[in-house]
Amino acid sequence: MRRGIRLVVALAVVVVGLGFAPRPASAFGHLWDISEIYSNADGGVQFIEMFSDTSSGENLLSLMFLRSAGSVQEFHFPTDLAGSTLNRHLLVATAGFASQPGAVTPNYVMPNGFIRIQGDTLSFWSEDQGGGPYGGLPPTQWDSYTFGAGALPTDGVRSIQRDHTVIAVGTNSPTNYAGQVGSLTAVPEPASALLLGAGLAVAGAARRRRLAGRG
Repeated sequence: MRRGIRLVVALAVVVVGLGFAPRPASAFGHLWDISEIYSNADGGVQFIEMFSDTSSGENLLSLMFLRSAGSVQEFHFPTDLAGSTLNRHLLVATAGFASQPGAVTPNYVMPNGFIRIQGDTLSFWSEDQGGGPYGGLPPTQWDSYTFGAGALPTDGVRSIQRDHTVIAVGTNSPTNYAGQVGSLTAVPEPASALLLGAGLAVAGAARRRRLAGRG
């Protein structure tokens, strides 16, 4: 009799223990932060870099989108990510980005002029889940960053860099999901390039004259 009572009590303890055992966090895609923002002067070359430092399971980016309040555009991620996302970067860039000196391969391609250079609020949202597996969540904002007029450099070299609440401006360093780090370099304006070429031609001609005089 006592043995039977002990068995019942033991089973009850196991059941209660299972009920309170910690459950693994469900995979999602919402714990990414906007970490770097870059644009050239005409908005043709832009990138947004994001960083995940809290979870290894933020793979489901097809449930997420970026929104620009300034340009009134949204970029909906078309595919998910593979592998652990902990301490990983992802890179969303315009089509012209990849051909620039110092670029790395972006993970996603967004429209030109997505970032409004004169000032913008960029935000990261989850899609409307309806009656899906995540409890029917409506569109939800998970991260947001606002910058005003003149805050975003357009010199082709510097970018806004954000580490949670710490904001800085420095040399751009686009980093993709594979961990490749680039750095775009400024391309001379056409007029400047012509002047530079003319200067080099003059210098070359002077050097040739000096060499001819020595002969």
